[in-house]
Amino acid sequence: MTPYHLLDFTDPETITMCKTMSDADMGGFSKAQLEQVEATATEPAHMRFFGSISIDLPPNRPHIQRSGYAAWRNKDRGPTIFGKSLWDVDPYLYLALRFKSDGRKYFVNVQTESIVHTDIHQHRLYSRRPGEWETVFLKWPDFVRTNHGEVVEPQNEMMTQKVRTLGIGLTDRVPGPFELCVANMWTSNRMDEADAYRKDSADSASPVSHLLPIHSKLRERDEGHDQDDFTLSIERLQKATIIHGSAIPGRTVWDLVLKNLWAIASLDALHTFFDDLSYLLEKPVEQGLRQDYSDSQRPKRMLLSRNSPLGAFVRRAQLEFTRLQFHDGISLWKELVVFRRPTLALWKQRNPGVGSNTFDTNLQQDSVDGKLVGLVYGRLSCNTSESIQTSTEDMERILDYQISRMQYQGNRVPQEIQVQLRKMAKPSTSIPAVTYYMQFLEAWKCGDYPSAFDKLHRYFDYAMQMGEKGLYQYALLNLAILHADFGCVSEAIIAIQETIAQAREKHDLPCLNYSLSWLHQFGRTHPKDIAEVQEKGVLGSEKEALSFLKAKAKESNMWTLLSTTLLSEAKLTLSKGDSVSQALESTIKASHLSITKGTTETNGSQLLMQSSIYERLGVQCQAWTYSELFLRCFAQQTPSIDALQSQCRSAHTLARLGRYEAALTQMEEADPETLRTLKYHQLWTTNLGILKLRRCLYRDELDAADHVLAQLQAAPTGVQELQFNISLITIDLLLRRRDYSHALALVDELFTDLNQQEADIFQRLIVMVLKARSYDKAGIPQKGFSIALRAASLAHKAWLLPVLWEAVGAICRILISVKEFDAAARLLGSVLPQALECEDCGLAALLFSCLADSHMGLAGQAKEDSLQRKERLTKASESLDRAFDEYSRIEDIRGQCETLAKKATIMHLNGDTVLANDCAARYLDIKKAAREHD
Repeated sequence: MTPYHLLDFTDPETITMCKTMSDADMGGFSKAQLEQVEATATEPAHMRFFGSISIDLPPNRPHIQRSGYAAWRNKDRGPTIFGKSLWDVDPYLYLALRFKSDGRKYFVNVQTESIVHTDIHQHRLYSRRPGEWETVFLKWPDFVRTNHGEVVEPQNEMMTQKVRTLGIGLTDRVPGPFELCVANMWTSNRMDEADAYRKDSADSASPVSHLLPIHSKLRERDEGHDQDDFTLSIERLQKATIIHGSAIPGRTVWDLVLKNLWAIASLDALHTFFDDLSYLLEKPVEQGLRQDYSDSQRPKRMLLSRNSPLGAFVRRAQLEFTRLQFHDGISLWKELVVFRRPTLALWKQRNPGVGSNTFDTNLQQDSVDGKLVGLVYGRLSCNTSESIQTSTEDMERILDYQISRMQYQGNRVPQEIQVQLRKMAKPSTSIPAVTYYMQFLEAWKCGDYPSAFDKLHRYFDYAMQMGEKGLYQYALLNLAILHADFGCVSEAIIAIQETIAQAREKHDLPCLNYSLSWLHQFGRTHPKDIAEVQEKGVLGSEKEALSFLKAKAKESNMWTLLSTTLLSEAKLTLSKGDSVSQALESTIKASHLSITKGTTETNGSQLLMQSSIYERLGVQCQAWTYSELFLRCFAQQTPSIDALQSQCRSAHTLARLGRYEAALTQMEEADPETLRTLKYHQLWTTNLGILKLRRCLYRDELDAADHVLAQLQAAPTGVQELQFNISLITIDLLLRRRDYSHALALVDELFTDLNQQEADIFQRLIVMVLKARSYDKAGIPQKGFSIALRAASLAHKAWLLPVLWEAVGAICRILISVKEFDAAARLLGSVLPQALECEDCGLAALLFSCLADSHMGLAGQAKEDSLQRKERLTKASESLDRAFDEYSRIEDIRGQCETLAKKATIMHLNGDTVLANDCAARYLDIKKAAREHD
């Protein structure tokens, strides 16, 4: 992406748009001035900011306690017909400055059109070579929000879409003179243009190639021309027509084209040319104006049928020219002058009698490079148009396409496309109303609630003025989604209820069905807030709502909605703990519907649902296969949130196997365009934080875990599953700190909330097992027996096998505590082969450790020096080795130390002091390494 010019002080006019500020404005004695310096052989033209700092306080003003500052900034730019003139630097990463400093402590100040107008974002301007010219690149996210010179919280993201002013200030309060020279300021995405920046480089950007597909066809037909050329050049036109002869002897088609091109010798002639296009067409029959010409009156040329392709093209060209505004007409004339200029020498050679100025008959007395021509036409040799010549209809089609992609994928508009759209929406072009809707989506996705609200109202205000009354219910629908996304739950419910009422009144089935589907999904994430709506009978129970949606989707032939409803039905079945086969049946129905009806939008969601089902069944290899199949084959064809969630799920699976580096790599492979959306970035950041937090807990880095946990709890996620995982980690941290009373209180609170929300049975069972484990950690394992037994029974009924194996492990711990070692050993021996299919190192280590304890208990019950005792001790040692390996994979320090301590005890019982000492040495090495790492 080319740089974006902001303030270029090589232009003397730029300094007139800036002003200085100092403590002299409130009675102080600091001085600040701006001066334009011309270019020399060693220095570029630049602005010189100089003066002196004084910290003397003004007399007779006791309320002023500090002084000693000076600054400058650009003045507020003049308004346009679209409102305030602001800089949009959101597509760029860096603010770049070419400057020469005296080494003092300067700050770059950026003021945006934020809610708090006194906020200023600042960044230190570091000078590595004082007294020499240098270029620095400052990242926009690194600017710090301040107010009246003090850093304020929270540090909200700078509104880079609405930059109001730029400037530099000196606040070091060191008395004495200062001097800072600035040549230019610009924004960029690259740091390799430090000394190669040119002002005209920002004006030569090329549009994205896929915006206008027709040009790709032209490139395929002509492989020899430049890939960035989007217009038919005069050279290519000459090459294509010079090889064809015309009806005039000795003249080619190119000769006739050249003659007619230069016949348009003024702007008035251009208007005449388009006015005369109607003479190329037959007169309309329905008006009774078609004449039967005699042989003498018949036109010499063949007339075009008005409905033929060429006739339709001529009519459209004439109509579009008539619709052009005056400014666009002038631009078209100038483009024609520049377009045919390469043939000027050839035209003069064939027509020696023409004057020096041939392109405009009104300027015959002036040369091409004369003052009058320069005043009217500017520099004709410099054809650097900042805008892309695009019709309003094409603009609307491009915007519709981008909006459809934003709505489907959930992403923001790519930065390169934003640049092209801004060039298309030049001030002289009537901007389609749908532009405001795209701006609403953009502001919504980047988390700018005020701007999103404003753009949404502005779009639908324009739509209502244009008589599109049928859009009212869609305005309410968008308003409900906007309120819900920003946490205004009550306002969202009111808006969606009004949407449903309007859709029913206007018999808008697509809007009605989508609104009901959205309300159902909203109710799953906000069960408490939706209870009143369910009582009024808008939806009824969840099963009734899904049955209603399926019936309406079939009536309306909305196959995508029907497929989505079937997947929601499968998800509801799993969350209630009902038949897994029924959930698979609903998923297969959705897949069959996608194949037969050609609705590919839900293919990714179907694979994710199947992956979830197999993960609940404990067949992790199959779940991983479906997840990878989705990422490799359907990630680009589905909403970005699905791809991001699948990547996060895969990363957590790798972390459970102890492959932390691979998990972090998986997270880093997330699409940067997806992460530009605030909601998705928060989701990605939270998952990444959970991965790092679990690793800190396993490494016994509890202080670091506290720090990461505080950040996760402060960050807004809005995803119930992530909040649940954070709660589990919080309880685990308390257990590791041996704060059992607080941990049990949090477990009870979490279980109560899940029951009130009628949450997923998978989550409720995990909390039940966690409570039993908490009792075991607290030294009262028998108290959790009924809870663990109930959790195992419910998990077996719902086929939640990973939870079942954890519950079995909790039950075995209780059996061991009451010296039922044989029952525990037999139970663990029967479940371990299936538990290993879950590919969870933590679960496997826990079960192997329990198995070792049961064998140790049986060895203690056997006779001393008996064969049975030795066999039990050997099995216990083998189980501890397996548990140590699993703990080592996930880097669980406490688990490794615990197994080594148990193994050392076994070695002592066997009389093998050498191996016992080895285990003790390894124990100490692990402890020492953990302390050094911490």
